Amino acid sequence: MKTPVIVKEDYILWYEPVSMDDSLHVFVHCDVKRWSPRIKRALKEDFETLRSLTKMPAYALHDVGDTKHLKFLIMFGFIHEIDLPEAKSLFVLE
Repeated sequence: MKTPVIVKEDYILWYEPVSMDDSLHVFVHCDVKRWSPRIKRALKEDFETLRSLTKMPAYALHDVGDTKHLKFLIMFGFIHEIDLPEAKSLFVLE
């Protein structure tokens, strides 16, 4: 179940705990209502603060071919981990 961890007027960051292989993995979701350089800076700052509070890796599921999402993942430091079936990829942030 997705849980909002940062709620702002322009964006919401969500964590979604998922059990796989007898361990817990945290997936990150981000809904951005509008985009600007100011919002980008604020989102990056909030995300870095959130990451400083949790030492476990964060994961993101990516639809292959979605170049806008790929750029977003790379901007926040996620690295491609593995390709999955159905044109999906898994990205991780250590």
